[in-house]
Amino acid sequence: MGLPIAVAAMLEHGLIYGGTLMAGTISVAALALHQILLQCLSFTWNINFGFSQAAAILVGREYGAGNMKGIKRLSIQSFQLVTGLSIVLAAVFIAFPEAIAQFFQISDAAMVTLLVSVLWVVAISFIVDAWQLLAINLLRGMKIVMFPTVITAIGYWLVGLPAAWLLVATMV
Repeated sequence: MGLPIAVAAMLEHGLIYGGTLMAGTISVAALALHQILLQCLSFTWNINFGFSQAAAILVGREYGAGNMKGIKRLSIQSFQLVTGLSIVLAAVFIAFPEAIAQFFQISDAAMVTLLVSVLWVVAISFIVDAWQLLAINLLRGMKIVMFPTVITAIGYWLVGLPAAWLLVATMV
């Protein structure tokens, strides 16, 4: 189980840091903005990661006991929890983008304007990122790891990376 999980994590981090390198080819401001937005996403990701790990443990226990109703109940409750939490976090980020800019000590007015104009996109992604994170951890709790790793490889490297590259190519 450990190897497919490690490969999936490596694929995800490779795409994220590949995106960092691509942002750097646009401009220093784009790289700085990318890092700030990535920190915002990482903040919420870490919160949801904790809940997802707990859900995986609980689902794993139900899976081991053969309790499919328990798995379904826990899965629904977990999705409700991370969805609600992510909606609240997204609303805070959308409602107070200037506070986020101030938190990162951005003094350049153009950079603040740019951050405020795109922060909502990242905030909305908090929700779908939470779903993806929870889903893959629930599957891991049921010892389903190979197929999600293959899907991760396809999504991140055959779709995500080329899409990012094409978007960067249009910016440069």
